[in-house]
Amino acid sequence: MPVPAWALFVWVGLACQEVGAAFAVLLFPEAGPLGMVLLHQAMSVLEVVGLVLVIIASAGAVLMKCVPPPVRSLTESP
Repeated sequence: MPVPAWALFVWVGLACQEVGAAFAVLLFPEAGPLGMVLLHQAMSVLEVVGLVLVIIASAGAVLMKCVPPPVRSLTESP
């Protein structure tokens, strides 16, 4: 069973988040453990918001395919 594209984005996003957290620890050691946890949570929120937007856009595209084209009257010119 193939993996949906949005699932790959989630995995790539999580991997990038972990790499970014590792760099953040090196760049901002004075932030401490709480600062790193808050940064991690903020990035998680951004990722979830992005995922929700992708799902909404996908649902909108599917719904647009379900809408029948408008019916033209016989008196309208093409």
